Amino acid sequence: MPLSWNEIRRRAVQFAQEFKDARRENAETHTFYNELFNVFGISRRRVASFEDGVMRLSPGQRSALLEGLDWTQGQMRRVRAPQATL
Repeated sequence: MPLSWNEIRRRAVQFAQEFKDARRENAETHTFYNELFNVFGISRRRVASFEDGVMRLSPGQRSALLEGLDWTQGQMRRVRAPQATL
């Protein structure tokens, strides 16, 4: 059931009062977001993730990614597209 505007306003005022003196940004990040979403009556897990998982690359993907780098210059270089073999 959706919250009324009055309930959202009440929760927002309470939220602002609770975090007005917050000083430790890194330590409070997750709590801040949890409480902010709670103002609107939704769970953080429904709408956001704080961190993305590590992407795993296959050896072929890793090779293709690293092949395009010129490590002496720290810049990308052109790599020809692979040719189809029959």
